[in-house]
Amino acid sequence: MFYKILYTSWYGGQRKIAVFNFKKGIIIEFTIDELEKQELEKDLVQYISGLRERIQSGYWDYSL
Repeated sequence: MFYKILYTSWYGGQRKIAVFNFKKGIIIEFTIDELEKQELEKDLVQYISGLRERIQSGYWDYSL
């Protein structure tokens, strides 16, 4: 897998996720709602889906 979750935060009433893509060397930020829109890469969607419960529990939450 080429992805690693950096952090999550609350943005406009929904959880925002920041993921680093090691293959491309970029940070991708998106909300949970964007997973269903099929605009993200399929392997990224699979990665996030596998960790969804931990994400929703606040495991990677970052607060200022």
